[in-house]
Amino acid sequence: MAVNKRVKKGDTTAWTIKVSDMAGGVIGLSDAGVQFKLRKFEGHSDAFFARDTRGTGSDYIAVSDGGAGGILTVTPRAADWNDVSDYGIYVGEFRVSDAGTVKFSQDYVIDVQEVLI
Repeated sequence: MAVNKRVKKGDTTAWTIKVSDMAGGVIGLSDAGVQFKLRKFEGHSDAFFARDTRGTGSDYIAVSDGGAGGILTVTPRAADWNDVSDYGIYVGEFRVSDAGTVKFSQDYVIDVQEVLI
């Protein structure tokens, strides 16, 4: 997997991802819910932190539904890194759903470049 983002302790730079279908077509996000979870590895049951436009951490996740396709933005807070105890490769999972149907799902590979505690 290619690294999508490199971070250091306390990094609060927003992460963005453009949403499109397999053919590069627009996926409308106007009524969609978006979830993001940072995990130790793909499919791990626990998340270091989570964002959900319809709940947890909704102040720190945003959706822009432009004509060129939706843009998802997640803004980590410094406190989000408290449970990440070591440097290494982690996986962020984006999921977009509408009425229970997944419209888009993508992993975001994050390289934490220094010990955080």
